[in-house]
Amino acid sequence: MTTSTAETLADRLAEVRKSIAAACERAGRSATSVTLVAVSKTQPAATVLEAVADGQVDFGENRIEEAAAKIATVEAQASAALTWHMLGHIQSRKAQDVIARFDWLHSLDTPKLAERCSHFAIESQREVNALLEINISGEASKSGFQVSGWQHDSHQRESLWNDIRRIIKLPGCISRG
Repeated sequence: MTTSTAETLADRLAEVRKSIAAACERAGRSATSVTLVAVSKTQPAATVLEAVADGQVDFGENRIEEAAAKIATVEAQASAALTWHMLGHIQSRKAQDVIARFDWLHSLDTPKLAERCSHFAIESQREVNALLEINISGEASKSGFQVSGWQHDSHQRESLWNDIRRIIKLPGCISRG
């Protein structure tokens, strides 16, 4: 989200929103059904606040260490209610901090992590939206439920469905996918 001299952050946000609206129109879908998440990782709080001033309300981070102070600073100065998205892998030992600061988890990748997040969400008396991360490519460097052979392996497919059934019943984490 750094700005260049030729183009401001406001200009870039406007261009992205225009592209989203055009894509939605081609698909016969309302542009309001799409959420633009500005990835603010590595950006200073001042840049995030500039984006907030331009109407951006959803922000994505992937490291709790960097995000914690930034979220506190931005929230204290923002003129709008913001939604924070944890985009990266969540280490089990950092789940409590993640639950305390983020509204969306984009990378629940094990039932154990989901249970831990559920526990901390209940303890904090809040609900967090959760997306499941599923690795269908089988790449070892990628996180997520490992299901590269799900189309042909009924055991793997059933195991995944059992994990999903278990996760969506957990209180505190609203599973969205």
